[in-house]
Amino acid sequence: MSLKFIPKPHQKKAIAHLLKNPCSANLMDMGLGKTACMLKVYETLRSKSKVSNCLVVAPILVMYDTWPDEIKKWRFDITYTILHGKNKDRNFELDVDLYLLNFEGLQWFDSKGYHMDMLIIDEATKIKNTSTKRYKILKRDMNSYKYRYCLSGKPAPNGLKDLFGQMYIVGGDEVLGRNITHFRNKYYTRGYMPWDWQLRAGAEEEIYKAIKPWSICMRSEDYIDLPEKIYNYAMSSLSDDEIKNYKLLEKNYILEIQGGESVVVDNAAALSIKLRQMANGAVYTNAGDGSYYVLHNKKIDKLREMLAEMCEEPVIVAYEFRHDLARIKQLCGDSVPVLGSGTPLKTKKAIIKTWNTGGTPILFAHGASISHGLNLQHGGRHLIWFSVPWDLDTYDQCNKRLHRPGQESTVFIHHICVKNTIDSLVIKTLQDKDRTQSSLLDALKIHVKNLSK
Repeated sequence: MSLKFIPKPHQKKAIAHLLKNPCSANLMDMGLGKTACMLKVYETLRSKSKVSNCLVVAPILVMYDTWPDEIKKWRFDITYTILHGKNKDRNFELDVDLYLLNFEGLQWFDSKGYHMDMLIIDEATKIKNTSTKRYKILKRDMNSYKYRYCLSGKPAPNGLKDLFGQMYIVGGDEVLGRNITHFRNKYYTRGYMPWDWQLRAGAEEEIYKAIKPWSICMRSEDYIDLPEKIYNYAMSSLSDDEIKNYKLLEKNYILEIQGGESVVVDNAAALSIKLRQMANGAVYTNAGDGSYYVLHNKKIDKLREMLAEMCEEPVIVAYEFRHDLARIKQLCGDSVPVLGSGTPLKTKKAIIKTWNTGGTPILFAHGASISHGLNLQHGGRHLIWFSVPWDLDTYDQCNKRLHRPGQESTVFIHHICVKNTIDSLVIKTLQDKDRTQSSLLDALKIHVKNLSK
């Protein structure tokens, strides 16, 4: 049964800020009602004849599910259409309030040469890279929108450098500078490598100060009670020969495979990927056709142990590489459902529905495919990372698919790691990035106390 939306006290503060600041970043954490607040903002502005339509740009599942579901759930008097698929040209001609578009559709929308009164960018970390076409389109046309809002619960997953693109779309060069080069030169110093930029002394606080007037930030732990979240690290060890081969690859950029074959790595970035593959137990060949060599089964064996210990309790197993999926399928069977990049949208919805009704003992998922817009908390409480990603946004958002409002049990985040490999560095890097982001959000949330009391 749907209920009319009645804002909670923290949501009233957020809505007041967003109405007062027509260009703003909505940095409310997961579960605090970002989407509902934005719908209320639109409804209020429309009632005052300040807007008549709005473009919402969001990841595809968020576009198809979250926004329509929130409109229905809270009985907003708002019409919408989805600009995706074979009917998008026809839907574009409809006279509705919200036009829902995925990021990949921005070039198509740009070709129409039409702009709405209001722009909402949901999961705004998708525009953190200022060299992408999606960012350039939004930057060029941003001033055509009278109201602009960027939404993100985790705006700086890989450091404060992620903020520039998002905040530029909000407030232009008034926030963090006129371009990414100006931003880096102002707040960073260059290291020995071209990509190595280090925050200069005092820059962190200066960035916080610069974006405070342009943002509303709230942390979920300050407003809602969630069950405990426990991190578990299941460690495996390579044999002496396997460690020797790992060190040779790490040092010489070449891996000799039994039988005279070899895998050659061209650069440091490719080496990082190959080392992670090797820790997982397999590496792609140099053929470029998806073929791979199996090197060991340490993580597979550990996964087998963990699944047995769970006694068929529902669990999501997160993978990264296709050979990870192929090998865990050999362990668990081909019938296990998969949420990955190649899974059709209709199939994804059916898998999610079955999972949330308790009908799925094991679910395989690619981290990037479930990191935004999915509610998986009703189907289980265990997530096993077979391969932990570098990207904090993917990692943190995936964990929050289970640890979110509606979850009634303690959530367990498991990591299968191989000792003395790059796995340890990935875990440490994620922890460091999380500390940086937590510092940012803690600094910004203080600003809420000064809003309409």
